[in-house]
Amino acid sequence: YWYLAYLVFVLTNFVANTGLGYRFIWHNFAYLTDSAHIFATTLSFIFAIQFNRTFLQTKQFMPRADRLLQAILAVTIIAGLSYILDYRGLSVKLLLLTGILLGIMPLIGIWAWKVLKRNDARWYVLAWTVRSISLLVIIGRLLGILEMNDAILWTSRMGFLLETVLLSFALIDRINVLRHEKLIAEENLIKTLESANNSLEEKVLARTSDLEQARQEAESMAETDVLTGVGNRRFF
Repeated sequence: YWYLAYLVFVLTNFVANTGLGYRFIWHNFAYLTDSAHIFATTLSFIFAIQFNRTFLQTKQFMPRADRLLQAILAVTIIAGLSYILDYRGLSVKLLLLTGILLGIMPLIGIWAWKVLKRNDARWYVLAWTVRSISLLVIIGRLLGILEMNDAILWTSRMGFLLETVLLSFALIDRINVLRHEKLIAEENLIKTLESANNSLEEKVLARTSDLEQARQEAESMAETDVLTGVGNRRFF
């Protein structure tokens, strides 16, 4: 769901930046015409960070990286609130900072892949490497470092498209890993239940044997004279 929300706002950002949103969707809303790209960028960053935290399970396995992602998330939220409160210059700078900081995602993915042995992170690393390059191209264009031309424009757009495809492969890998883990868990559960059932049967048999022995001893005591060991009246 985080991934789908991220895609929705990436698409919204594309529609806003190309003017399609103004032409076909919100042409009667001047505020959205002026602000849709900022809000779409902010929300796409927020959902991207949440997707990264969930996909890589940083909270469980990489707490330091998770705290860093939480800090980036806080910066992104502050950027959105700053724009709403009309601190637009600050908002743009914070969003640029967020875009630069998200460049660490491939490194976190490599750590999950190589150190934590998460094979499903391989496509993730490739996807976010492409994404980081696209972001750096956009940031360089916005800062005037890179000259605006068709090649730069389509490099950034195709980068986002390729990243989306690669992340889909990453999700497929993740689903396969989860399915494999589920099968292993089911097999372990079946083995545990069988072991518990066998153990219970052994205990029942042992208890039954003890009860039978106790019954026989009780009958023997009831039918034998204690002093002489000879059968008593009950025995006869």
